Amino acid sequence: AKFGITGATEVGSIFASKAVDRLANGVQAAPRDAMISDLAPDASRSACFGFAQSMRKWGSFVGAVSVFFLMKATGNNYQLIFAMAATLSLASCAAFVAFVP
Repeated sequence: AKFGITGATEVGSIFASKAVDRLANGVQAAPRDAMISDLAPDASRSACFGFAQSMRKWGSFVGAVSVFFLMKATGNNYQLIFAMAATLSLASCAAFVAFVP
């Protein structure tokens, strides 16, 4: 979806890309929670869920601060920022495929 936002030239395509992004986030939540439930020891399962939630919140904060400074550094180049975000998404997918059993 971030690739769609990068190449968006109209408001409608931005809304469509964002809708796909929201759908993708919903689709990824259930498998992520199932994986945490499956891999976490019974005694610390709730701590693992809490840790995962705190890492999502921390990632949101770091991402927002990073984008703020990147926008200043790139002269408000939105397309470059979205391209960088898409590249990070692809890298995380590759890491998932490579390292998660």
